[in-house]
Amino acid sequence: MYKEYINSDKQQDWINYIVESLQGTCDSLSEYRDEYLEQGFDEDELVTQVDSIIFECGDCGWWYEVGKMSDEISDDCICENCASAY
Repeated sequence: MYKEYINSDKQQDWINYIVESLQGTCDSLSEYRDEYLEQGFDEDELVTQVDSIIFECGDCGWWYEVGKMSDEISDDCICENCASAY
C-alpha cells in the first residue's frame, strides 16, 4: 500500500495513507510525519486533517475514528471502551 502513495505528489493522498495506516493501531504519527514533511507539505494541515478523521485514545493509545470518541470525559480524547472502564 505504501508504494501507491510514495510516488504521489498530492498532499491529500499522503494524508489518506497516514490515516489508513494509523487507524486501528497503536503506531505513532511521528513515524509518518517525517516522510510527509520531506515532501514539502504543511505540518499544520496534516494535524488538522488527521484530527478531523481519527484520534489517538489518551488511555489505550489506539487510533479510532472520531465517532468512537467518548463524550463522557471531555478533558481528554478517550475512546468509548476506555471511558466505560471509569
